[in-house]
Amino acid sequence: MAVAVEDWIAISELLSRYAMTIDQKRIDEWMDLLTDDAVIVIPGLDPMTTPQARRRMAENTSLGVHHPGPPVIREGDGAGTAVAEQSFVFHNLVTGKVVLGWYRDELTKRDRWYLSRREIRFQPEEAT
Repeated sequence: MAVAVEDWIAISELLSRYAMTIDQKRIDEWMDLLTDDAVIVIPGLDPMTTPQARRRMAENTSLGVHHPGPPVIREGDGAGTAVAEQSFVFHNLVTGKVVLGWYRDELTKRDRWYLSRREIRFQPEEAT
């Protein structure tokens, strides 16, 4: 079954806010987009499973700009859940390096939509 239009809009806005707030180092606003038990999985790092670990990651993220593509959103396995996938380009403003990859997000609807899990995959450099 398709995600309702109003949910698709709310999830899309959530994903855009995620990129914007982390790029602008608005850490408290960024943290408010996540469930308390959210997990962030980045290749080469231990999964971030606590608020303290997620905050450290956000505070130490390189200065740059995320350019997420339009999300593909579908209903999740349970009521009030959804899954979103999107490609991204990250431009590191310190090193000039450009990184390509994909997000796979699990989202949960409570009083509004929250991100409960983000898995990041990077495009191998030899493929670019």
